[in-house]
Amino acid sequence: MKKLIIIFVLFISNVASASNICASLFQINLLIKLEEVNNSNNNYIAEATIESKILSLKKRKQKQIKRILERVQTEGVSSQRELYNVSNEIIILLSGNRDLIDRYFFKSKDERKKESIRFQVQQQLMQKGLEGFLKENSKNFKVNLWIQTKLAIRKLLNSQFFNWYQLPWMLPRFRDKQLSEELLQKIIWSGIDANKLEIQKHYELQSYKEFYASMRRLYAGAFLGMSLIYTYNGALDYIQKQNITEQDLKVTEDLAFEKATDSFIALMNREPNNEELTQIKKIIYTTK
Repeated sequence: MKKLIIIFVLFISNVASASNICASLFQINLLIKLEEVNNSNNNYIAEATIESKILSLKKRKQKQIKRILERVQTEGVSSQRELYNVSNEIIILLSGNRDLIDRYFFKSKDERKKESIRFQVQQQLMQKGLEGFLKENSKNFKVNLWIQTKLAIRKLLNSQFFNWYQLPWMLPRFRDKQLSEELLQKIIWSGIDANKLEIQKHYELQSYKEFYASMRRLYAGAFLGMSLIYTYNGALDYIQKQNITEQDLKVTEDLAFEKATDSFIALMNREPNNEELTQIKKIIYTTK
C-alpha cells in the first residue's frame, strides 16, 4: 500500500511539473511568433505545434529551450552570429544533433543528405522566426548596465575572433551554407525528393562542412579526454604526497567521475553508453 501511495505522489508531482512548464511556455510571446512561422511554412519545424514538440522532450531539454526563449524575449541578441547560433541550438535540442560521427557508420549518404537538408530548413525557419520577433519587439527589451554587459560578453563569445581564439582546445566552427529562399520554399512545399538536382548542387560543399563538424566534435572529445587524464594524474600525485586516506581518495574519484560524465553529456549531447562509462572509470578509478 505504501508503495502505491509513493508511486501516486510521484505521478502527481510529474504531472504538476509538466503543467507548470506548459503554463510558463504560454507566457513566452516569442513562442507565438515561432508558431506563426511554423504554421505558415507547412509545419516544417514541428508537425503539430512547436510547444507540443518541446513538451515531448526530456525535462532537461525543455528547461534549456525555455531558458533560451526567455533570454531572447527579454534581452534580444548581441549579433547576427549569435542569432544563427541560438536558432541552431534550439533545433539541435528539438530535432537532435547531426554532427555525431556514428551517422557515417550507420546511415547511408542519401539518409545523411536528407537529414542535413531537413535540419537546415528547420534552422533557417527558426532563425526567420527569431529575427521577425526581434524586429517587431526591439523597443520592449530590457536595457540596463547588467544586460548591456551580458550582451557585450555574448557578442565576444559569438565573434569570429573567439571562434579562432579557442585553438588548440577547440577547432573553429563554420556556419552552414544557407539555402536560398527559393529552394527553401520548394523543399517546404514539394519535399526533398522533388528537388534532388538543386539540393545536390547545394549539398556538395555542405557535406564537407558537416564532415569537418563531426571531426571537430571528435577532436574536442579526444582533447577533453587527454586533459582529464593529465589533470587527474597531477591531482593524484598531489593527493598521494599529502597522505590523504583511501576513503578520501574514493570520494575524490567519485566526484571526478561525476564531473567527467557531465562533461561527456555536455560535449556529445547524449548519455555515455556502458562501454564509454567503463573507459571513463578505467581512467579515473585507481582504488580497488
